[in-house]
Amino acid sequence: MDSAFTATSSLITPSETVILIADDLQDNLNIVKAVLGYKGYQVDTAKNGKLVLEQLEKRVPDLILLDIQMPEMNGIEACRILKADARFAAIPVIFLTAKADSYDIVDGFKTGAVDYITKPFNTMELLARVQTHLELKKSRDLLSEKNRYLEVMSSGLSRLNHEKNDFMDIAAHDLKNPLTTIKGLADFLRQNNDIPPESVKAILENIIKSSERMFAIVRNLLDVNAIESGNFHFTPSQVDMEEIIRDLVQQYDYQATQKKIRCTIAVEGGNAHVSANTDSMTQILDNLLSNALKYSPHDTEVRITLTKNNGIVRCAIQDEGQGLSDIDKEKLFGKFAQLSAQPTGGEQSSGLGLFIVKKLVEAMNGKVWCESVQGKGATFLVEFPAV
Repeated sequence: MDSAFTATSSLITPSETVILIADDLQDNLNIVKAVLGYKGYQVDTAKNGKLVLEQLEKRVPDLILLDIQMPEMNGIEACRILKADARFAAIPVIFLTAKADSYDIVDGFKTGAVDYITKPFNTMELLARVQTHLELKKSRDLLSEKNRYLEVMSSGLSRLNHEKNDFMDIAAHDLKNPLTTIKGLADFLRQNNDIPPESVKAILENIIKSSERMFAIVRNLLDVNAIESGNFHFTPSQVDMEEIIRDLVQQYDYQATQKKIRCTIAVEGGNAHVSANTDSMTQILDNLLSNALKYSPHDTEVRITLTKNNGIVRCAIQDEGQGLSDIDKEKLFGKFAQLSAQPTGGEQSSGLGLFIVKKLVEAMNGKVWCESVQGKGATFLVEFPAV
């Protein structure tokens, strides 16, 4: 008997396996418990179906040997109830029956049993069937575990692919602004041969600054990814928001001139120094200024106001464009937000710029919001603690 069973016993560790036996006859319980206990299994017992369900709440077994004919609640009813419970549905049930009654056996299989054993027990058959169904359960559990692992891996790969697409879209969006400046200035130099040397030098300086902005954008894109994963860290320094604004206005002079847009800057309450990251702050203000120019009609004004008050520096960038509807304002800072307001000069928008702005502002302990009435322009505001 032992040699026939030993071949597969190494796959299952009996001492870690719990088997629940239910039979209304104590002699039957004693026999099965002795046989299984001798092989090292942990054994729980119950004398009717009701006690089986109570025992399940105390300790969940790996296998149940369930007598069909029992008082109070028979085995078939107990099996039907436990199989309807998601906590216990995967436990294999082997019915014990004193007679090879086909109706009882068929009813047992209909409720979810995996096998049956007739009484009186044949020890070798009992152990073989128990071992077989424990191994089958272990195989099902391993397969289920692998399926869950594959689902997690698939979900992770899908997320990474989505993040890669987001990264590419954000890069295309934010790199477009400095590239437009570089192309515009290069075209201007190519079409005009009589530009004074000092003007050429100033234009080349703007081209260099725009290329530096592109490098900063790439760095910040990596920062945005770090923000979303909770790993964004930056070394704060004293940043002059006024200096950044004036540089950006100068760099956007060509685009503004093309649409006859006037950019004015007002500084109130002292210097606009904040504790932040220079590259991130440049990207924030760049996005807000480029949006103001993008959505402004020809021959209008973009007003930039820097205010220092009560330890807070606020930058307000106001345009005279179409303004925003209430629906647009609700989704304004979302990723890939598509607004009803459209650029006024055929410019492109991916709906990512303001998403990046919000992420960067909040990462540097700032606030950003928009005030707008449809048809009356929009004002975007950012606030940071003053140095």
